[in-house]
Amino acid sequence: MPGDPLRKVVPGQPRDISAATWNLLIDAARSQRDREQSRPGAAVDLAGDRTVALVRNGTANAVERFGVLALDGPIIGPDDALDQFESRVAFEGVTPDGATPAGRFVVCLEPIPEDGIGRAVLSGVAICKLDVPGAVGEYAEAMPGNTESLSTGDTGTARVLWAESSGTTRWAVVRLGDGSGAAVAPPGGTPAWVKITVDYTDVDIASGSINHVVYDWLAGVVIHDAIVRPTESWANTGDVTVTARLTTSGDSPVIVPTSSLKTTITGTTFQMSSLSPNTSFLNSFTDDRDVYLTIDMGGGGTLDSLTAGSVDIYILASTLP
Repeated sequence: MPGDPLRKVVPGQPRDISAATWNLLIDAARSQRDREQSRPGAAVDLAGDRTVALVRNGTANAVERFGVLALDGPIIGPDDALDQFESRVAFEGVTPDGATPAGRFVVCLEPIPEDGIGRAVLSGVAICKLDVPGAVGEYAEAMPGNTESLSTGDTGTARVLWAESSGTTRWAVVRLGDGSGAAVAPPGGTPAWVKITVDYTDVDIASGSINHVVYDWLAGVVIHDAIVRPTESWANTGDVTVTARLTTSGDSPVIVPTSSLKTTITGTTFQMSSLSPNTSFLNSFTDDRDVYLTIDMGGGGTLDSLTAGSVDIYILASTLP
């Protein structure tokens, strides 16, 4: 009786692919292609214009469909299991941060739970969300601390093919790997916005103050503007003040001055002032510097008493030509 054409092999066992097995693989590939092309409303065959990879969600939270993950090397390397590495490369996915190289990210094709594995677009056309504090730029890039959307500006490693005409978060179609060739984190010669989100759980320590690093200010980078915009009022178990400022080592310079995080949110009135007009800061040091969101609790309170609060930080930066 003929053997099972779908039987697995063990490491070191010779692989003799029979005609029956090969035909089953071809049928599976054709079935996947037909599903991609026959989806309702699929006017463009996106499957033929992109590279799809498997990615494990190594963040602490589930990542939704159209979400963003930075790549952190293969799950199984050649030193772990050469046969598996040669057969299919699957990547570790992490939250983008200031050290993520430009272009080293994917857009998820399906929801991926924490520590789960799913499909994601590595290059080519993808649907995603853009974070747009101002106007939509020609390019897009991953943002530090953000797994939900891409930033947009005049530089980036993904080209924006289309985006909605309004909103601070907009649906878009981008082409990964078709960028300007300039890094966005830090940006290129043309200023570009970078967004960082800080939640009260990110500063959960038994102390009344914290310098929470939000941006890696590389030598030669100019910060043109900065906005600190709380999106949820900060609350704690006691009636004490909660204030924040955007600053660097030794509080010099103070980029955004101290303001309350407990003010009632009404439109844009709960937005800390950005830099004064025609004012910008150049990191003229030979080494990198950290930009901090410095949060202080008044009345002897500690940050681990916070029960709510989140804030978005926007930094407009460029590198000297």
